[in-house]
Amino acid sequence: MPDRPPATTQTSAEDAPPTSDAESGSVAAPLPTGRPGKPAGPVPDPDAVDRSDASAVAVAAAVWMGSSDTVIDTSWYDASLRAAPFLTPQLLATFAAARPRSGPGREWLEWWEHRAFTTAEAEVSPDDQELADTLLTVYRKVTVRLTPVGRDGWRGEPVTYFQFITLSRASIRAGWQVEAVVDDA
Repeated sequence: MPDRPPATTQTSAEDAPPTSDAESGSVAAPLPTGRPGKPAGPVPDPDAVDRSDASAVAVAAAVWMGSSDTVIDTSWYDASLRAAPFLTPQLLATFAAARPRSGPGREWLEWWEHRAFTTAEAEVSPDDQELADTLLTVYRKVTVRLTPVGRDGWRGEPVTYFQFITLSRASIRAGWQVEAVVDDA
């Protein structure tokens, strides 16, 4: 799995583990967010996703959260924020408050050297769901496969991981939104 932080293991910025400067003992400031823009890899048009289909929303959100681009992003965090059209306001606020306080890791730096982006493919896993769906809350296990692609022709090893996604809606006529995401770690 990439050096990617789990999507919702931290509920707020205060819960994020601080990093410190060993010499001064000060807590590191959060990393800046990346630049606005669309990642180079293919992502679904948010307006074309059928919001009445919970599985379609889960897959679209997983693709957006997995679609990083080292040219516009400073870490995996930026891709999670771009998934905003599929997230509840509460989950988006959680993501926004959990800005990373340390670099994204060795793998990200390798990708950055190649000006890489990820292509993300996702599908609802056929595994049995452990929790039963209700009219207003559903659970999906999504298999995500990321392939890093460098703008210089380099291709990294594909990475596969699972996300456990909880979706909710305000009423049976409302569209589904992602309420929680937990990466297998």
